[in-house]
Amino acid sequence: MDSSIKDKMQPTLPSGHPGSSCPGPEWPEQDRAEQLARGAALKWASGIFYRPEQLARLGQYRSREVQRTCFLEARLKSVVQSYLEGVQTGVWQLSQALGAVQGVHEALSQAHGLIQGLAQASKSLEALREQVTQHKQLQALSQLLPRLQAVPASVTHTKMLIDAQQLLEAYVSLRELEQLQEEAWVSLGGLELPVFQGLGLLAEAMGHAVEEAAGAAGQLARTDPALLVAAIRVAEMEARRTPPQRRGPRDWQRRCLQALQAGLEQVHFGTTVLPKPGALAEWLKALQVALPAELATAEALVAPCCPPYYNVIRLWSHTLHNGLRRSLQQLLKGPELGATDAFTLLHWALHVYPGKEMMGSLELGPEADVSQLEPLLTSENIEKLEATFVVKVQASVAQWLQKALDGEVGEWSREQEPNTDPSGFYHSPMPAIVLQILAENIHLAGMVSESLQHRVHGMALSELGTFLKSFSDALIQFSQDHLSGEALAAHYVSYLLAALNHQSELRWHP
Repeated sequence: MDSSIKDKMQPTLPSGHPGSSCPGPEWPEQDRAEQLARGAALKWASGIFYRPEQLARLGQYRSREVQRTCFLEARLKSVVQSYLEGVQTGVWQLSQALGAVQGVHEALSQAHGLIQGLAQASKSLEALREQVTQHKQLQALSQLLPRLQAVPASVTHTKMLIDAQQLLEAYVSLRELEQLQEEAWVSLGGLELPVFQGLGLLAEAMGHAVEEAAGAAGQLARTDPALLVAAIRVAEMEARRTPPQRRGPRDWQRRCLQALQAGLEQVHFGTTVLPKPGALAEWLKALQVALPAELATAEALVAPCCPPYYNVIRLWSHTLHNGLRRSLQQLLKGPELGATDAFTLLHWALHVYPGKEMMGSLELGPEADVSQLEPLLTSENIEKLEATFVVKVQASVAQWLQKALDGEVGEWSREQEPNTDPSGFYHSPMPAIVLQILAENIHLAGMVSESLQHRVHGMALSELGTFLKSFSDALIQFSQDHLSGEALAAHYVSYLLAALNHQSELRWHP
């Protein structure tokens, strides 16, 4: 086939140049896609109609494409028809919904009008409602009137029971009055009746009676345990009771425990007069007897009157310990103690009090253990008392040593020779007296603590050195007076030898 004829048979596609019916591309990708589509169409047409015998089948191709186009148009028409039917259904449903909304709006408008009418009617019935409320209150008051008329007499009777220390009966009567008050308060819509004005004072008097009985627990356990049991039972019942709406719970149980402790401290440490100088030992000795006796009474008499969770033995021991500690601290804040009182207090607090004679007794049991509490004397207290004791003892020792020295010097002028020991050496009892004074003080300090013993031992060595120096000075003065003729001694050499023996004995004594 001639190439010119072949070119004429090629279909031409319109291009998107200016002036053509096809609009130009709006973006670069559209132009490229159009070129690719045109190229593909040309390639397909050239492949199908390249040979002349295939041109005879052009009608078939046209018929097939027409059928295909009709099929696509039918499907498109069906889809559009289905879409239009759905839109029509939606429009119909929206129309129905609009009608329903309008109906609801009309119903709400009618309801709003009815509500406004009811509100106006309710306002008109307000006076009637108040009358109904007053009628109910009057009806409740009429029903309670016989019981309310008996309230003043019941209050008086309850007060008499409290004064007579019949606490259980008084508490029952008080609860009945309070229940009646609560019932009247609820029935009358929160209206307080004047007839119940004295009920608060009556309850407070009841609380004071319980507190007073608990404060005298030790005495009541011996003389009237029933009263003590009644007071504690009242406090426990009130603690388990649900309080009325108008007031909070009463703290009678806490007040009862506090009264137990306060009463116990008042018995043994309530006086503000502390022992005077020199009377501390007697005061501590009295406590040494009284405190174990108090714990024994608590275990035998008070504990059976109280609930187990009160831990009476533990409560008693801790209360006594804390009260004693406060008293001792107050004592130490006063004037400085003397040597005897300082020693007595140290020995008693560190050895007697925690020992088997008192709080460490096996008869008390573990509940009375106070070892975990604060000690009676702090480390600062002990330090101060030890320093006071050493200073006071040092002054006393110095005075005694000076007296011993003066007595020894006075004997040097006697007309008699000094005594001799079994070996024939001159001597006097002065060295034994000096060493005994120092040894007794060291031993006494060791009964308190090792630290105090070390302090007193150091003080004794210091005082012994001072005494030896004074002794040497006196001996030199004695020799000078004798040799100068101012004070001739009848037995100068004998007493000089005795003095030298004394000094050697004191210097080499351990």
